[in-house]
Amino acid sequence: FSDHLRNGTPFPDSFDPPAIIAIPTTAGTGSEVTMWGTVWDETSGAKYSISHPKLFAERAVVVPELTLSVPLDLTLFTALDALSHCMESMWNKRSSAVSRAFSVGGITRIPGALDEVLANPTDIDARRSLQESALLGGFAISCTATALAHSISYPLTSKLGMPHGLACSFTLPELMRFNAEADTEAVEEIATALCEDSASAGATKLAEHFARWNVPGHVSGFLNADKARAMKDQLLTPGRADNNVRAASHDDALGIVLRSLQAS
Repeated sequence: FSDHLRNGTPFPDSFDPPAIIAIPTTAGTGSEVTMWGTVWDETSGAKYSISHPKLFAERAVVVPELTLSVPLDLTLFTALDALSHCMESMWNKRSSAVSRAFSVGGITRIPGALDEVLANPTDIDARRSLQESALLGGFAISCTATALAHSISYPLTSKLGMPHGLACSFTLPELMRFNAEADTEAVEEIATALCEDSASAGATKLAEHFARWNVPGHVSGFLNADKARAMKDQLLTPGRADNNVRAASHDDALGIVLRSLQAS
């Protein structure tokens, strides 16, 4: 197991784990319908991913009542993770009609449902909508994996302790603008799901949602421009940044982060 995580050693042909029944207690990762797991090495700060087709769950049981006790900040961060999954699956080299359908379904639901839950944490219908959106995001990234937003997020979490869903989402408006130059159709489809008619208007709308949810305030507790510049060479993660429809350099990634901070 350690060799698989640290050195990429394949699982043996005999690998045959017991059937998994996955019951999520947050509305974010969608991991109940993916073949991935995550292990953080708290000594080195590295994030390792487990991946194998036999790690798909035999059954996924989605019960929104199990999310009622989730604190509001964690509710926000996990919903943002789901939103990032849906959006990153859109501007992705592996994107398909199937993955886009899953993504658009999630993007359309999340803003309204999150507004409702943050205003009334016991709203079970809104909690259900968030959990279903996370499920759709999980289906989407099962087709494509994630891309540049997640690439940028990893050192922010491992080095600065920024919650994962926050770290992989606060750059999304700027990434809409960045990726529109390479795949206008995909970004405009995201904008349509956000009830706007252009990539620029969609990015502005998303930034307005983020301001209402105090995403900039949460980010400022972990990151500033000087810290971002110091991490410039750590922002591109192979296997994630490579999926992005527009190739990004270290300077591009840093610029996206700095513009996101300025927008805050």
